[in-house]
Amino acid sequence: MTAIEYIRASPQRFNPEAMSGAETCFHFSIFGEKGGELTVNIKDGHCNVQDGLHGSPKCFVQATDDTYMGIINGKLNGSIAYMQGKLRISDMAENMRFSKLFWS
Repeated sequence: MTAIEYIRASPQRFNPEAMSGAETCFHFSIFGEKGGELTVNIKDGHCNVQDGLHGSPKCFVQATDDTYMGIINGKLNGSIAYMQGKLRISDMAENMRFSKLFWS
């Protein structure tokens, strides 16, 4: 699975009861051969993923496919990747809140 495929599957992992009234917009820019750009919107208990960057994001996430999937698969520590500049997150607090909206 690639990072783009993982992000596109966000609606299947979305837990609408995790945070009542949660609303956010994320832009993901994944670099490399398997990369691309996606927008994830959460509003009114629904999660929607669109190709491309749309709207004004509350958080912008950038990484290579290998870095992103390494973090997802537990092979790479996200905090270390962030400190090394391999993972860029524009709003860490929003990113942490976002991650709580999905099933583990």
